Amino acid sequence: MPRVRTVLSAVVLAVACAAGTVLAAGPAGAADRPSVPLTAAGTADAESFTVTLTRSAGASFGAQEVITCGGSVTNPYVTGGKVRADIKVSCDGVLDTIEVGVAIEINGALGPDSWKGLPKVTALTHEVTTPCPGTTAVYRSAGIAIFTKAGYVGSPLTLAGKSPRISLAC
Repeated sequence: MPRVRTVLSAVVLAVACAAGTVLAAGPAGAADRPSVPLTAAGTADAESFTVTLTRSAGASFGAQEVITCGGSVTNPYVTGGKVRADIKVSCDGVLDTIEVGVAIEINGALGPDSWKGLPKVTALTHEVTTPCPGTTAVYRSAGIAIFTKAGYVGSPLTLAGKSPRISLAC
């Protein structure tokens, strides 16, 4: 999936170039794993959680059908001796495909990334991990989701997001 790797790499490289806040954090519990919403490129409202795919007028004679999709990527956190980042996306209707990618940036360099796609689903979650180096490092997670539904305006819809930089010791 070269296209996917290129898109995910572009998101992570953009993350690496952007200024971020370094936060100190210890071992993370469930309450310590805030998520960052995924947004569409050019969206002014960074807190926007949903974007819609709308069925084109020529494809239906009935009422306009709208599918709302959204998602988030977690801040990096330590679990089981590894640093982990999760992406979670969902829609209120079945899509042809949902594809997600998640990556971890380590001290400003692209670290591991992972990709997953499924057909005929309404939701998808995925994660990526990297071994803890035994010292403090600065991590950032980035996620991308591609929602595809034939006959809908805006399809394929791409949403992306990134976490702030997080300093983790493990």
